[in-house]
Amino acid sequence: MSESSRYLIPNDALVPLKVWYLANLIKHGKGETLARRLTTWALEQCAGDRHTSYRKAFYLLLNCELVRGSDEWLASKQLAQTFCASVSSGLFANYAKIVRDSPMNGPIHSDTRPLELLKIDRYSEDDLTFLTETSLAQIIRKHFGKTPPHSFLLE
Repeated sequence: MSESSRYLIPNDALVPLKVWYLANLIKHGKGETLARRLTTWALEQCAGDRHTSYRKAFYLLLNCELVRGSDEWLASKQLAQTFCASVSSGLFANYAKIVRDSPMNGPIHSDTRPLELLKIDRYSEDDLTFLTETSLAQIIRKHFGKTPPHSFLLE
C-alpha cells in the first residue's frame, strides 16, 4: 500500500533495500568499476565520524553486494555483518533475506518483491522514488556535500 507522506520505511529496511535496488542497476549497467571506487571513497569519508553509522552500513553493504561472486566477497560480508550488528540487529538480517530471496535478473524498477520479503506494506511514493531512481552519485552528494576528485576516480 503506497501512501503520500514523505518516508515510511524504517532505516533497518530502507538501507538494505536501497543496496539491493542500486546494486542491481549497477551490475546490469556499465558502471560497476566506478561504483566500487565511489563506494571506497565514501567509506573513507565515513571513517572516524560516529554520526554516520547507517551511512557506513549502507556503503559496506553496497560494497559487499558489488563484490558478491568474487574472491573479495567473504571478507566484505564479514566486515559488513560485524559493523551492521553494532548499528542494528535487523540491518544485516534484512540484507541477507533480500539478497537470498531476490535474484538480480534485470530491470527492477517495478519489482516490489524485496518489500514483500521484509513484510513492508506501508511505503510512500518518496520511498519508491528513492529506492528505484536515486543514483549513487546523488546519495554521495547528499551524504558528504561533494563527490570525489576526478583523479580519485581514474586510479
